[in-house]
Order: sequence, then C-alpha cells, then structure tokens
Amino acid sequence: MDSDSDYQPETDVDSSDDEVWELIDSSDDSDEENIPPNSTLNATQPNVNYGYDVLDTMPEAPASFLPERVPGIQLDQVRTRDSAKQFFRAIDFFKLYFTMDIVLQICQYTNTYATEHGLQKPSVFQSWYELSPDEFYRFCGLIMYAGIVQVPNIERFWSTKSLYNGLWARAFMSRDRFKAIMCFIKVSNPLTEDPNDKLCKVRMLTTYIRMKCIKLYQPHQNVSIDERMVRNKGKYAFRQYIRDKPTKWGMKLWILADSLSGYTYDFDIYLGKQQDNGPFGLAYGVVMKLTKSISRQGYRLFFDNFYTSVQLLKDLWFIGIGACGTVLRTRKGFPNAIKDVKNFEKKSKRGDMRWIRDGQLLTV
Repeated sequence: MDSDSDYQPETDVDSSDDEVWELIDSSDDSDEENIPPNSTLNATQPNVNYGYDVLDTMPEAPASFLPERVPGIQLDQVRTRDSAKQFFRAIDFFKLYFTMDIVLQICQYTNTYATEHGLQKPSVFQSWYELSPDEFYRFCGLIMYAGIVQVPNIERFWSTKSLYNGLWARAFMSRDRFKAIMCFIKVSNPLTEDPNDKLCKVRMLTTYIRMKCIKLYQPHQNVSIDERMVRNKGKYAFRQYIRDKPTKWGMKLWILADSLSGYTYDFDIYLGKQQDNGPFGLAYGVVMKLTKSISRQGYRLFFDNFYTSVQLLKDLWFIGIGACGTVLRTRKGFPNAIKDVKNFEKKSKRGDMRWIRDGQLLTV
C-alpha cells in the first residue's frame, strides 16, 4: 500500500483474491516535457521480497504537492463586490455553469431553429414566441423537477385533479409552452456541427461545462478515475448497458473526481468501440486525456484494474503523477515471479505478503 495516503479507492474487481494484486507507482517531479517512448519491464526480473521486514532500498518520492491554485472552490474570478452576496441560492451556483453567455447562445440557436423549422410543426409553432434567458432557466428547473417527482406522463404536472394538486409546474410555465420549448430547443450552432461527430448536437454545451468544471475547482491531492452512468433511455448509437451498475441503461462517462469532496473535475463521454483509442488502448487513452490539467503538480491518482497497466503507470510517473491501482495478474507486464498466487496462499500465513520493485514500479 502507499504509505503516503490513507485513501482506499473503490474497485470493480473480481472478488477472488488470487486474481488481483496492487500495482503502485511512486511519483516525483520530472523536467521532461513529452510522453516517453514505449517502455517495458526489464527482461531480468528483480528478486521477490517476502514480508514486512525486508527493507525497500528505493528512497521515498518527494512529498511535494504544488497545485496551480489553492485546492477547493474557485470563485475569485466570478465573485465581485457587487455579486458577493449572491451565492445563497441553488440557482446562483447553477448559473456558475450555465452562465448568461451560454444561455444567450442557446436561446439564439433555439429561436433560429424554431423560425426555420416551425412550419414542419404548425400546431406548436403557431403560438411560438422567442425564448428568453429567464424562461430558459425556468425550463431547466422544470426538467430537474420532473426528474425528481415521478408521474405517469409529463402532462400530469399540469393536471388540475386533486391527486396532483401539490405539483407547481403550472405556476412557472404553461404546459403548451413547455412542450414547445422541448420541441425546438437547440444547444449547438447548426452551421458548425460536424456530421461525423456523434456528439455534434451537444458538443458545444458539454465542452463549455467541462471548461467550467475545471475553472471553478482545484482538486485536493488524491484524485480518482472511474466510470459513471447517466440514466437515459433515448435512442443513440453509443448508449450503454452495464448489468452490474445501479443505472444499467444510459450514457457512460469517464470521470476524474476529487477523492475528498467527490467533485467532478473533468469528464469525457464514451462514444463506443469505433472511437480512436490510440496505440495503448481505451483505458490508457482515457486516463492520459483526463489528467492533462493536473500533470506536474504532485497529484496521486487511484483507479481500478480496468485502467492499470505498466505502460500507464510509468507514463504517469513521467509527467509527475503518482498512481495506484489493482491489477489482474494476467495483465501484460505483470511480474512473472509472483504470478503463482495459489501456491503462495497455500504456504503463507494470515497477513503474509510479497513485493517486487522494478524502478519506480512497486507490485505488492
């Protein structure tokens, strides 16, 4: 285990102990600027060390943690003397991500789209009028409200029957207006959409939200990468089904999160097997992409055995990121000298351990 951290990362690994071992990479700073060339374990394997009384001669990595900003929420660039008293409501924090700039663009694209395509849906367009930023915020509020309060269909939120008396949607927007906005809402510029991009309809918005996630927060030293499912039953080519997840159907996101607060610092959307994963595969590409903004600052990264590989750990160390993760013993580069897990378990006592080091890599 990493003696510099008490963090215990969650892993989606097999419950059998003989399938998984921990592969740990110690970190220090490097003056190099580029990702190193392909690297592999030495042909001659180092000696296997047994127990806790065998000292590791490798000196400890510097414990320097030098983030670009003070870890935590970053409101210096948005908080002014006039706005210092504004951050007391949920909508104030929502507007940190959905700023007036992006909302004005969405309103413009929506109004243009409604004007150009309204004749295709005359029953909706005949009562259409331009969408304003204030109305867009109310529309977003109703969308989130509908995700929390479950009713058989969307029309029930405006029902006048006594059973639905407690629902307050009609106090903020009429049913027909809500459905009209749903019909014409547009969050991207149709003139710049790339038809080869599976996210072309939302690319502008997701890129903007990612930028805001990074700008408004600086992670603490321990961070983790994992996948997250966003519930969605829509029809799109990259919809995922993961049987073991609480949310089985939806859109899969790769997440870089602060281990202390759980804040999503960066994310990327999985677009399916057809996307370009680079020479070292999907997991390697995901990690290297999400860690670009935290390199050379002394961060410690944790992940499960889907991501862990010798190549990844060495390249993360090269850019100043210490990494720790469980690993399958069948993974390429796993030390042959300690693959005999079952024989070791038969002969060992409770609490016994083995470890082997190859340069900056430590396998326990």
